[in-house]
Amino acid sequence: MKLTKKNITLGLIMSLVLSFAFVPQLFAVDDESTTPSTPTQKTTETRSTERQAKIEERRDVARERLDAKKKAICERRESSVNKVITNVSERSQNHFDRIAKIYDLTVAFYDEKDLSISNYDELVANVATTKAAAETALRELKDAPELSCDSDGPKADIQAFRNKRLDKVEAFSAYRDAVKAFVKAVREAAATTETQTPETEGAN
Repeated sequence: MKLTKKNITLGLIMSLVLSFAFVPQLFAVDDESTTPSTPTQKTTETRSTERQAKIEERRDVARERLDAKKKAICERRESSVNKVITNVSERSQNHFDRIAKIYDLTVAFYDEKDLSISNYDELVANVATTKAAAETALRELKDAPELSCDSDGPKADIQAFRNKRLDKVEAFSAYRDAVKAFVKAVREAAATTETQTPETEGAN
């Protein structure tokens, strides 16, 4: 059977009709395979949110454990640190008392020997001023709170005590130097008096 032009033309037309009839279905299948549905998107977002929440929860637990670890270390050292603080305060009081005693004995010696120092009032005033500053520094050192691991800032409390101790050291140093200057002046006056006394007795 020979194919006529009419038969060929009809065949081409039928092929085109069938193609156009199935093309929308092919596109629909392709769209379904490439575009996720709304429920799938929601599921993915929910899983991502839950995963992020779990990560944050683990971080919070890690922070809590770290804080607990620091507190445990603090509690183990709390007693020994407070003992050091008490010892520093007691030694500082003893140091202050020794300086004051030396000054009092020197004044008694000065009065007993009836000595004379040209700048006596200036030396005594300097001792009084530095003594008052030393007393203030000592009182603030004693009033400093002890270490408490339950406080808002244990490290800050320790640093505050160290700062007060440094202030005390500076104040005590000035007080001691003032007393030393006074003692030196009294000794020099006493030495001058002793060297002059034999000459006076010989003249009589």
